[in-house]
Amino acid sequence: MKRHPFDWPARLFVVAGLFSLFGCHKAAPPEEEEVKAPVKVVAAQKVSLGQYTELLGATQTLPQHAARVTAPVEGHVLWALSDGTGKAIVEGQHVEKGQVIVQLDDRIIRANRTKTQAMLEDLKAQKQQADIALQLAQLERDRLEKLLPGGNGSIPLVSRVELEKASLTTKDAEAKQKAVIAKENALRGDLEVLDVQLDYHKLRTPIAGRLGTVQAVPGQTLPIGTSVAEVVDLREIDVVCVVPPDSAARLVLGQSAWLMTNQQPAAPRESSPVGKVVFIAVQAQADTGNFLAKVRFPNPDLRLRANMVVRVQVLTQPEQERLTIPEAALMEDLNQPFVVVVEDVKTEKNKEGEEQKLGTARRLQAITGIRDRERHLVEILGLEDPEKKEKVSLDDLLFVTEGGRGLHNEDAVRIEEAAKEEEKEKEKD
Repeated sequence: MKRHPFDWPARLFVVAGLFSLFGCHKAAPPEEEEVKAPVKVVAAQKVSLGQYTELLGATQTLPQHAARVTAPVEGHVLWALSDGTGKAIVEGQHVEKGQVIVQLDDRIIRANRTKTQAMLEDLKAQKQQADIALQLAQLERDRLEKLLPGGNGSIPLVSRVELEKASLTTKDAEAKQKAVIAKENALRGDLEVLDVQLDYHKLRTPIAGRLGTVQAVPGQTLPIGTSVAEVVDLREIDVVCVVPPDSAARLVLGQSAWLMTNQQPAAPRESSPVGKVVFIAVQAQADTGNFLAKVRFPNPDLRLRANMVVRVQVLTQPEQERLTIPEAALMEDLNQPFVVVVEDVKTEKNKEGEEQKLGTARRLQAITGIRDRERHLVEILGLEDPEKKEKVSLDDLLFVTEGGRGLHNEDAVRIEEAAKEEEKEKEKD
């Protein structure tokens, strides 16, 4: 078989030559634009800021502002809260010191007092008789003494026996008078005892305050020491807090404090009365190592009740102008908190002709001070470059608040303005 002059190897060689002669020029891809991470930034601002230490505690009445009404003697309850002749007392109302809450049966003691009072009246009459008898004896003795002879040897007009009898009669009258006076004093003492016993049968409030639940009913017999009711004065109230050692080290007697309740968790300093630290334990609790502290608050409107769990903010450092950044700008993933700042900010136009602010990111270690949890601000005391080990000035720095996660030194960033972002969101809505 005769082969064709242009066999397959020859054909491949010709095709390869044509490609090499004319070439196969493919269009080069366009250069990719450098991706710039969008970030939001703010500048540090001076804000009046103080340090507040937050404590958790429970409200408690003052030591001398709580009392119990108890039965000092055994007795039978005649009435409680009202005897039916006057205005009734109700639980929860304000009562004055000495207000009778419960009346016990005191008829036997009253009868004994009436008997003792009658005996005292009888003794008063006996005392008058003794006084008269003493006066008569003294007059008789004085008369007989004047009849005695003088020193000129005159004849006596009365015998000494008669004079001695008059003296003894006087002494007997004095003794009877003293006996009557002693009996009178004893009966007066008995009356005082009976008056005290009568008062014990009236169960009174030891202090002024709010009356609690009365636990006695007519017809009930109360043993000695039975608790009938509680009275608390809540015009002032303490918050007892268990404080960790690091927080206790910042507390000082007399520091101002504000109360935070569940109903008003925000801005407590504008709506709560000002209290003060009145007690800091000098010894830690053996089982926990924490310290007890008391913060006292005025409570004229009785908004706070006893045994409520509340939060307290204590001003441990006074308010003053401090350089602050938002909490969102502070990153605390590592042991040493850090921030991301934008440097070398410049304005350029993008492909669409819109101006944009560009810059480079830089990670710096942050030295922080106090915080305001309500306004979400952190005091910034200084910055340090961890690589160069040098301090960085805080002037004219922009702190990244959004988009800073994952950025490293020299990363290109694009600053997004908050106003434009808000307008875009409104347009979407």
